[in-house]
Amino acid sequence: MPVTTATDIKGLMGIAAVIENTAHEVGIAVLTLDLNRVTLTQIVDNSLYTQTLTFLKMFEVKTVIFSQSLVGTTLYQVLMQQQVKFQPNASAN
Repeated sequence: MPVTTATDIKGLMGIAAVIENTAHEVGIAVLTLDLNRVTLTQIVDNSLYTQTLTFLKMFEVKTVIFSQSLVGTTLYQVLMQQQVKFQPNASAN
């Protein structure tokens, strides 16, 4: 199985799906279009979501897909401040 490194993804654009639970555990799936590769990770983060933001920036994520349940949460607000383009998935709860 190939391993994705920062060198592999530099200059590429990603689309991420993000989910979170009440313990600041964030699940992220990133589709890197140019490589046709999906990368999955789970992060236990702090209230500022610094690790989550670092991960999304590393993959140059331009669009985040999330369920309606994320709207209004601290993670949602942090991502909005970072000017990430959002695509809420109204069918996911």
